[in-house]
Amino acid sequence: MKKILVYIVSLSMLLSNNTVIMAAQTTSTENSTAITEENTMKSTATAKTLNKSTNISFDSSSLNTRIGHFKAYQFQGINPSDIDDISFNYDTEGILGIKQVQKRDSNGNEGIYYVPVAKKQGTVKVEAFIKLKNEDEVTAEATFKVDKVSSNDIVPLVSYDIYKGMEDKDGESADKDNDGQISKSEIQNVESIDVEHNWYTDIKVSDDDMQGVELAVNCKKLYLEGNDDITNLDFTVNMKQLKEVNFEGTSIPEKEQLTLLRLQPSEIKKGSTPVVQVLPKGIVYFGADEEDEEGDGYPDHHRFRAEVQILRKVWREPYGRGVSLRSGGWNHRYAA
Repeated sequence: MKKILVYIVSLSMLLSNNTVIMAAQTTSTENSTAITEENTMKSTATAKTLNKSTNISFDSSSLNTRIGHFKAYQFQGINPSDIDDISFNYDTEGILGIKQVQKRDSNGNEGIYYVPVAKKQGTVKVEAFIKLKNEDEVTAEATFKVDKVSSNDIVPLVSYDIYKGMEDKDGESADKDNDGQISKSEIQNVESIDVEHNWYTDIKVSDDDMQGVELAVNCKKLYLEGNDDITNLDFTVNMKQLKEVNFEGTSIPEKEQLTLLRLQPSEIKKGSTPVVQVLPKGIVYFGADEEDEEGDGYPDHHRFRAEVQILRKVWREPYGRGVSLRSGGWNHRYAA
């Protein structure tokens, strides 16, 4: 009676000349066999679990994208609600990034989708490592092509976080027609840009991600907290209506932050102290709720430089010898 040898070969995938070679569990009396499958037309994935083989691919319609266009897609061959996490590798950096996002389908089921984020024209090969909720892991690979913006009317944004963070006066998305793009007319209605980075969000932006933001000339609120890769405010050069900002945790120099300050006087009434609003709120503070190492009842944050700059402006204005400065609800009276 012949002895039966059982060979258990761990599942693997070897890529060579666009050919996928897959080894599976094999029982043989003499020789193990290899299963070879030709697959040159689409990206594939194989579960890294014994006795299981699952083909998964990027959505083919997502493989050609444009700068300034943001749309969420789901992987083919898998339910988005079964995905726990995704990470991506790129053979060339700087052409494309892919953002993992939470989204609900038409039935209200929440799952994980992906958004190609175009940076510049070119092609790039992307590999996705997908961790499932049942602890299986699968991979998918595809080549993406990035083209320039579809028309001159589209803002060439290169950050999904910036796109999502742009809101109108009602707190609604600036993308009113929901086409995954911000037009140059839509960006005129942007009054708030919120891309604060903290422990419970994966929002993260840098100087390079601010491309196109300079067109938001009517922006009133700008929140960049926690983004330490933001080092300058060049994109705010035309933002003359800013009323509130948050630059805590960025790498923007204090001196550059102070260049945004402007004074907005209230109506001057006879017999009353003139009140001047210091805008935007969030750069200087005139209250004791901030750190006060000097013990003078006023916060030290930007204190000296801010007061010198503000006083120079105020003294050039016809407010007399006494002025009350206000920022963020706090007053500070200066009198000769």
